[in-house]
Amino acid sequence: MDFWLLWMDRYFYYAEFWSIRFGLQIAKEKGLNKLILESDSKVVIDLLNNNCEIPPHVRALIADYRSYCLGIQGRFQHSYREGNFCADILANIGVKSSTPFNLRSQPPIGLGSLLVVDIRGFNWKRPS
Repeated sequence: MDFWLLWMDRYFYYAEFWSIRFGLQIAKEKGLNKLILESDSKVVIDLLNNNCEIPPHVRALIADYRSYCLGIQGRFQHSYREGNFCADILANIGVKSSTPFNLRSQPPIGLGSLLVVDIRGFNWKRPS
């Protein structure tokens, strides 16, 4: 296995861990203690839910995550990428943003209708 594949295999989910940690930090600061956290990274969700053995190179991240979970009730579940259009749109907005972080009190224009669809639990058909 060449270096790039080894690196990708071990570290591809770090960005997902950090975004979850940051979201939990914001939730705690806002006094939100009941959450449903969804991610399209099944590996990350399985690690966070103790559904698999935790590799040594992510144990510190998991411990950090668990410290942020103290006092928070909720569930952490996998969601296919197709079922998380809102997160995908927000991630694309973030990539194009000139500021490192932008906390909004209202959803961006055009996202409102997708949020309604998401809240109602509409299921998108996954391509075969």
